[in-house]
Amino acid sequence: MGSREWATLFWLAVVLAFCLFKPGLRTSPAQILRQLLNPKLLVSLGLIAGWCRLLLVSFTGFKYYLQSLDSAQKAGYFRES
Repeated sequence: MGSREWATLFWLAVVLAFCLFKPGLRTSPAQILRQLLNPKLLVSLGLIAGWCRLLLVSFTGFKYYLQSLDSAQKAGYFRES
């Protein structure tokens, strides 16, 4: 690892140690899980994931459409003007 990665690990360890020893910042895993399973957060993340999936599927289909047009042109199905 380079010096940049070591520095990043060092500062992450410092922040983690600060969070572990500061009583006001410690929370239980159950409380963290309860906050992550908030319905508003789940709906928002679900909509974002659905939008990303829609874009991925549509762009993949468009790529195959362009490839089929290119292969049809190479096969001579279209006349050049």
